[in-house]
Amino acid sequence: MDQSPQVTPFFMSVVNENTGVGPFDSPTCMERTGTTIFPNGAGVSDIFNPIDPNRGGPGPTELTGPTLPVGVQFRFTINPVNDPQQVVVTSLMNPEATLADAIVFGTLRPSGFDLAAAKLGQTQTVSWTQPQFQVRELFLSANVYLSPFGGGFFCTSQASTLDPAATQASFKFDRTCQTVPVRAANVCVFYTGVNGERSSACWFFNDTTQLP
Repeated sequence: MDQSPQVTPFFMSVVNENTGVGPFDSPTCMERTGTTIFPNGAGVSDIFNPIDPNRGGPGPTELTGPTLPVGVQFRFTINPVNDPQQVVVTSLMNPEATLADAIVFGTLRPSGFDLAAAKLGQTQTVSWTQPQFQVRELFLSANVYLSPFGGGFFCTSQASTLDPAATQASFKFDRTCQTVPVRAANVCVFYTGVNGERSSACWFFNDTTQLP
């Protein structure tokens, strides 16, 4: 998916080309939470996530199914608010994480998922579990957003490459982004294995006062 200037949510379905089954069989509201550049030279791509202000990201119980081989294809059907539908078929690039590789936050964790729990401007520490694969790199990223649910423009408060053996780190969210008060935030840890394996965990903080 090419980078888009839109900051509104998209309705998107994601299905396995071989089986016709999800993870998102029917159109699901996805918020654009950032952009990245993948190592295959595909250029700048958007990152989308379903918004659920009551949780901090997937846990290990969501990885109970069989892992998928590298190369399996998925069809993304994207329905922007003001643009024509886009259909993209792409392949799984890296070995899929197993249940043993799932990363979850440990005993040191934020107190909740609303913006107050982000403790903007204050240092806090999180801990997490480790994957079973041999780690090549461990990275922590803390970002703040101008929209109440984390989409659109954001500022990076902290981006740190950590010792691969680390299981905790301290960070601090900025109170403003481009001089504008912050409305949402997230902190993520990303593992990359020596064979290209990837596993990550994110904790999202949203301005729940904006919920209907």
